[in-house]
Amino acid sequence: MKNKFYLLLILTTFILLGIEFFLSDENQYFTRVIVMSGTIALAFISVLTYYISSRSVGSDNPHRFVRGVMSGTFIKFFLCIMAVGILLFVTHKKLHKPDLFLLMFVYIIYTVIETAMLSIVSRQEKNKS
Repeated sequence: MKNKFYLLLILTTFILLGIEFFLSDENQYFTRVIVMSGTIALAFISVLTYYISSRSVGSDNPHRFVRGVMSGTFIKFFLCIMAVGILLFVTHKKLHKPDLFLLMFVYIIYTVIETAMLSIVSRQEKNKS
């Protein structure tokens, strides 16, 4: 099931990068470098938090699974805040708000995918027991 998550994440990332590439082409709705690098950063953060959360799926203790998911969520939130801080530092506080809103939408997409896959893995592990 982990391979399905990584395949789905890679496929989603390429689709999002393609859409962002065309949306930031000539009309300049979005800043291409910021949006595309932010999407790649969010993909890596999702891989990290999925790994952290999925390690505790097979545990007999249900509290360990909850702690794993919560720590993954906390790490994802903290790394996203750090990424926004780095973005503000690099752009000298000239934030293009549509870029930030698009990246929030990408964050939601990755979080939904990660949560759905963790739910599927958790149910499969529960049915094995």
